[in-house]
Parts: sequence; C-alpha cells; structure tokens
Amino acid sequence: MMRGLSNRIVRRLREIRPARPRPPVNRRRVYGFAVVGVATLSLLALCADRSRLALGFAVAVVLAVLWVAWTAHRALVTTGLALVWWFITAPHVGLLAAGGNGPAQVSFAMSPAIATVGALGAVAGLVAVLSRTPRPALTVMLAWATNALVVWAASYLLPTNAWAVGYVVTIAVLAWRAGFRWRGRNRGCPPGVNPELHALLAAVPGGHVGAVAGRANRTVTVLAAPSGVYSVTPLLRPGTVATTPRGSRLLIDGRPLPKVSTAVRASRLTRNRLRTPVQPVLAVLTAGFADGLARATTDGATDVLVIRGDLLAGRLAHGPPVLTGNQLRRLARRIGAAAPPPEESS
Repeated sequence: MMRGLSNRIVRRLREIRPARPRPPVNRRRVYGFAVVGVATLSLLALCADRSRLALGFAVAVVLAVLWVAWTAHRALVTTGLALVWWFITAPHVGLLAAGGNGPAQVSFAMSPAIATVGALGAVAGLVAVLSRTPRPALTVMLAWATNALVVWAASYLLPTNAWAVGYVVTIAVLAWRAGFRWRGRNRGCPPGVNPELHALLAAVPGGHVGAVAGRANRTVTVLAAPSGVYSVTPLLRPGTVATTPRGSRLLIDGRPLPKVSTAVRASRLTRNRLRTPVQPVLAVLTAGFADGLARATTDGATDVLVIRGDLLAGRLAHGPPVLTGNQLRRLARRIGAAAPPPEESS
C-alpha cells in the first residue's frame, strides 16, 4: 500500500502541468462599467455636497482605474507592484551587500550596490514582460529573492563584490526562467518527422519539434511551445476537406476522414509518454481546406484542431503562454528520450 502511494506521489511530481490560461476579458464591457461607476459616484457627490464634487469625482476615477487595471490588466498590475517593491527595497539590499565590509567601507560599497540592484530590477521587469513567460510578477519576485539571498551570503565571502555576484546569479536565474538557450532548440529535421511538417512547425517561436515512438514502427510528431504541447498528425491525401453542417465531423471528398481518430490516439500516446496534457492537431498539408481552421470530435470529449498548413505556425503560437522555459526544457528532454531510433520513419 505504501509503495503504491509513493509511486502515485512520484508520478504526480513528475507530471508537467501547464498554467491555466485566463478566460478572455471583454474590455469594452469593463470600461463601460467603469464609466457608469464614475458617473454614479460623481452624481452622489453632487447631490450630497456640491463643494465636494471635485473630490468625489477624483475618488470615483481612482476606484474605476484600479478596478479596470485589476480586471483587464492583472498581469501588468502585479508586475508593476513587484517592480515597485524591488525599487523600494533596493537600499536595503545594498546594505546587505555592504554588510560584510568594515564600518569605514560600508558607505563606499553601498553606492554601486544600490545602483546595480536598481538596474537589475529594470532588467528583470523587461525580461519578464518581453519573454512572455507565464506569471511575470512571479519571475520578478523570484529574481528579487535570489538577488537578496545571494548578496547576503556573498557579503561574508566577497565583501567588496557581493553585489556583482548577486547580479551574475540573478541574470542566470532570469535566463533560466525565460527559457534562454545558447543554441536553437531545433537542429534539423528529427528522425520520423515529415520534412514539410517540420518546416512549418519550426516557425513557432520558442518551440521544440520532435518525434515520439509509437506502435508498429510509427512515430508521432510533437511540438512543445509556450502555448502548450501538441501532437501533430499530417494529412497527406489529396482531395478537399470540408465540415459537416453541424461542424462536428470532417469529410474528405464526401467521405469521413479517419485521420481524426488517428490524431486522438496519437495525443493519448504522447500524453502518456510525456506526462503532460497534449492537444491533438491534424495538419492539412496537401488537400484543399477552404475553412482553414476547424474543431472536430470523435469520442465526444476530445477536440481535434484541424488546421491548414499555411496557418499552422500562427495558430499554434497564438494565445497566452502556459509553459515556462524550465518546463519547455524538461519536455524537450522527455521528447528526446522517447524519440524513435534513426531508422524508423513516420
């Protein structure tokens, strides 16, 4: 019993769980409610005391701006608060950097330390926002905690250069969090991946394209991107793809398209191998597909994205990031471990 419980705990810890994307926000509705709220509060201030109308209007505007910012721009607000905390605490972190110096050298060591901590905060904010990592405020606070701890520890080992040690380690943490690598993720077409399909998937920014060994010497093409993990099944048959009137099934030249079921089975196999949620995708490469994008279901529960080849990279790169750089690196290693031998082909 204990062994089974420990195995379940280990499997749970090894599972890569992407962040849940926030539902889209109707910004027009949010701003409309803010305008109505400002008008209502201003009218109440006018009815209560006309001399305090300006103060009531100012309070209403501030409350509306805060509500709009938290509702429609939550990531931006939390990141801004994290950066404010960083800059407020910069003198204290600088004091930690100078703590290992003698009394006569503390003021001399604090000046470059505070300047470096402030510049590092600006770098952390830019990296968190421009790299499109999930939860940018968490990235900023993680960098702040790393810098403070490293500076405090290094102040006793390298008193005059503690701020520099903290700078280097924090930059390394930011690079790790943002998923930066010295070399590109894709080094040519992996074995078992259709070359035309690989060329389309390689255009997804920050993505890693690979293959997972399947049954009967077949392989499954996998894309791990910031927007999620996808098992991509190519459709190489000529013809014309169309949807049924209800849009739940796909037809090719008037006949049911069996590749949809194949894409679902490929996603299940990939999910078991990589231990992470996988979205099945059917890439229409050679057949005609006027709609360009559709969703099809076979078992009533799994949606298959059916995408025309020229729209593939743009659609899979679209959406908020749900995987961090560290999770993408772990997935790349798992894809490499589950890759087929070089002699197998898709």
